[in-house]
Amino acid sequence: MPLAAAMNSLGSLAFILLVAHTTAYQEANWPAGRVVHVRDWVVHAAYALGAALLLLTLVPARDARRRVLLATWFPRACWALLLVGIVVLPMFLPLEP
Repeated sequence: MPLAAAMNSLGSLAFILLVAHTTAYQEANWPAGRVVHVRDWVVHAAYALGAALLLLTLVPARDARRRVLLATWFPRACWALLLVGIVVLPMFLPLEP
C-alpha cells in the first residue's frame, strides 16, 4: 500500500480511537451537550480496519490491479467510518450515557 494511502487511513482511524478513548475526559471537562459518545461497533470496526491496514502494509497484494484497488478503497472506507461514527451518528442519533 502506498505511504499516502496508509497515512490517510491511519490518521482517520487514530482520530476515531482518540475520540472514543477520551470520553471520560470529555465528560469531566466539557459541557454535557458537547461530549461525543462513540458506539462500540465503530470502535471495533476501527480496530479491525487498523489490523487490516497493518496486514496490508506488511504483506502487500501480489496483483498490481488489486494493490491499486486497495490503495483507492481503503482510505475511503476509513474516512466513511470516521464520518459516520464521529459526525453523523452522534449528531442525529445521540447515544445516552
